[in-house]
Amino acid sequence: RTDMRRRARRSLLGRDDVVVAEVGPDAADRAHPAGHVPGAVDWYWRDLAWDVFDREFPSPEEMARRLGEQGVGDGIHLVLYSPRVQYAAYVWWVMVELCGFSDVHVLDGGSVAWRALGLPLETGDGEPVPRIRSVPTGGRRDTSRASREELLRRVGTDDAPRIIDARTDEEYSGARVKPGSG
Repeated sequence: RTDMRRRARRSLLGRDDVVVAEVGPDAADRAHPAGHVPGAVDWYWRDLAWDVFDREFPSPEEMARRLGEQGVGDGIHLVLYSPRVQYAAYVWWVMVELCGFSDVHVLDGGSVAWRALGLPLETGDGEPVPRIRSVPTGGRRDTSRASREELLRRVGTDDAPRIIDARTDEEYSGARVKPGSG
């Protein structure tokens, strides 16, 4: 446990080539009232991972623009975390699997693990000074998307896909089907 604390401080905090982002479930809760990883930017998951007009994923070019506005460019390691891991996992999937970006990571255990380890927190505005080096490059990759029909066709075959389900227990059971319901 102590070794993990030491590595987290040394490997993340204060490095110019690392941007840490808390990916939040609520657009209204922008001030990190419970505290956040020092220096973390605060992103609402839909603002980053959805196209504002088409209710579709952003293009790699649009994602690059959004990341560039937040100080993330080539040579920057982006670490995502969230109070509930599915938000960070979703944004990671859009960035890496659909938009083709690299150097995007999800903090193991998210903010729950960070707090449990007694790692430092800060409150208030965690927005760092933008550190744009260059707009990151990527390219649309839709190979990780599959239709219901394709999944059903491939279940039980030798090339059956691995499915990562990042829903909460309530979402999985159907008790909660969207934010604010259930």
